[in-house]
Amino acid sequence: MEGINLGEIVDTKILQEMQDKFCEATGLSAVTVDYRGIPVTRYSNFTPFCRLIRDVSTYEDRCHQCDAYGGIEAVRRNKPHLYRCHAGLVDFAVPIKVKGLFTGSVLAGQAKLEESELEQIDKITSEATDWRKDEMLVKAYNQLSFTSLKKVKAGAQLLHSIISNLIEKSLLQSVQDELDQKYTILKKELKDREKREKALQEKELTFLESSLNINFLEHSLNTASRLAIIEKAQKTTESLINISDFLKYTVQTFNKVVRLEEEVAHIKHYLELQKLRFGDRFQYELDIPEEVRNQIIPSQILAAIIDNALVHGLETKNGKGFLKVSADLADDKIQIQIIDNGVGMPVDVLEQIQSDQDKPRDLSVKHTMGMDLFAVKRILKKYYGNDYKMTVTSHLYKGTSVIITIPEESR
Repeated sequence: MEGINLGEIVDTKILQEMQDKFCEATGLSAVTVDYRGIPVTRYSNFTPFCRLIRDVSTYEDRCHQCDAYGGIEAVRRNKPHLYRCHAGLVDFAVPIKVKGLFTGSVLAGQAKLEESELEQIDKITSEATDWRKDEMLVKAYNQLSFTSLKKVKAGAQLLHSIISNLIEKSLLQSVQDELDQKYTILKKELKDREKREKALQEKELTFLESSLNINFLEHSLNTASRLAIIEKAQKTTESLINISDFLKYTVQTFNKVVRLEEEVAHIKHYLELQKLRFGDRFQYELDIPEEVRNQIIPSQILAAIIDNALVHGLETKNGKGFLKVSADLADDKIQIQIIDNGVGMPVDVLEQIQSDQDKPRDLSVKHTMGMDLFAVKRILKKYYGNDYKMTVTSHLYKGTSVIITIPEESR
């Protein structure tokens, strides 16, 4: 019969103290055992006779059988049970139940009764033991004082009341401790939630302020572009319009998904601006078939890859630079490729980017090339989990290729 761990419900130090005081007050002996019969307290006031008889293995086994019987009967009857042990002493067992489950029992007694009262108590066994042939045991038995049956019964009822109250108090304390623990956890969760909400509000406020600043900048750029038109400065007009559209798209699509054709239109504004910067040293090509233009992708990822290619691949290149963005549909997957003929990446940087990590091991990478690619990996991981692939190949002084493979999803 399996029950709850008694030590988890009752403080065994308190149980030991209660047991010692009970035995001191009544002159009886006691020990508390768990549902397996294993003692969880020390023996209190054990008689010399019982100590001696348990030193003999044959008698010790009989003692354990008596203890087991008493505990089982007490549980079965759900009340203290008195019984006569194999040596002729009277013991009793007080059941310990927690939430209806047998948790253990207190075994007490070792009381010597007059023969007339002893006959009123059930025998454990009809088999006689030959312990009376041992002079030391007989002497120890004769030194035991007689106790009345009334006193033993009163002790059993008293111990039952004490144990019941102790268990009830321990359960209440256990419930209180659990409630306190849950309250502490809840309080921490509420505090953390309050911090998150405050951080979110601050983030939203910052984003709103940024939006206002972007709007102000957009209006200023539009004003400048109209002035450039009046002054017939065609290239200046085109660049200002591209900057305005680029900034507007960046704000409106922040942390969102967009159609591939929207992202391509966005990077086209950026690439046109870069052509003004590089002059004849830079050309680009966009090859996006009709069937993939409605594909959904996280915003800004192509811009991040292209920016990395321009800044770290083409800017320091001698001669003409070239960049191509293409896309294909195959086996329910969309494959987007960005290639350039720039200066390429050092082997150590490339190895870090090709690893499964979404952050560089070497912090110096943040200040060189590849940081944008780590950011792209984190964004792809956020949206697609493990259902994506980013392949980066690069050769020094020859160029770099970044291929992103994601599930097909159109709108």
